[in-house]
Amino acid sequence: MDKQQNPIATARWDAGDAGCGRLISGLRNELRRLSAGETLEVTATDAAAPIDIGVWCSMTGNPLVYETHPVYVIQRCTG
Repeated sequence: MDKQQNPIATARWDAGDAGCGRLISGLRNELRRLSAGETLEVTATDAAAPIDIGVWCSMTGNPLVYETHPVYVIQRCTG
C-alpha cells in the first residue's frame, strides 16, 4: 500500500504525546483488539514517534501502511 495515501482505518487511537514506553505499550494493546489484516490509525505527537513506531512495526511484523507525522496507520499482521 502507498504510504502517501491515508487508508481508511478499522479503528483509531489517540496516543497524544505519549513517549516511547507508553506509546509502544498502548499501541500493542490497541492492536490486540483487532483481527489480522485490520488497521489502526494512531495519532502520536511525540517528536520520537516516527522512529519508535517505525522500529516497532519492523520488529513485530505489523506493516506501517501510512505515515505522515502525527498520523500513522498500522495493519495488524496476519501471522
